[in-house]
Amino acid sequence: MKQPVHTWNRISPLELGATALIILLLVGLILHGEKAVWARRSHMMISDFKAYAQAVEQFRQKYGRLPGDLDQDGEMDDTDALTELERSNLAFLKLSPFGTAYWIGWIPTYPASEGYASGNAIKVSGVAPTAARLIEQEIDGTPPAQMEQGRKTGKIRYIILERHATLFFLLD
Repeated sequence: MKQPVHTWNRISPLELGATALIILLLVGLILHGEKAVWARRSHMMISDFKAYAQAVEQFRQKYGRLPGDLDQDGEMDDTDALTELERSNLAFLKLSPFGTAYWIGWIPTYPASEGYASGNAIKVSGVAPTAARLIEQEIDGTPPAQMEQGRKTGKIRYIILERHATLFFLLD
């Protein structure tokens, strides 16, 4: 009995081109999807920052002081400010879109144009550096070419350590 003879045809340039096009389209969709995820998470975090800032202002109007500022020196340093906001039904503890908790209070050191400064802020750690830059662009309007300098000025400050950033949304 004769064995079947296998013949291998060469791949035509058209087939090779079609395969390459499909691979490029898939890579493009994946990269675009990743950017969309960062943008969605960044917008969620911006909404959270604004909601917490509004809750702090409502607390100030209602009680005549900042949450966590029992000695009324302008520094939210005496208690957990977020706990006071929760007790007043003005805000509730939630996790950031990156799975880390927000913290509201007095920050003794955050990046500033001349070294470091201190003030009341909303702090969140564990943020992807890409998202930190998107948030800064959205809130402060920092052009991409000035990102390195921008993270020390404006409403948003951040520090990047290894693969994560810590953001500070200034309340003062």
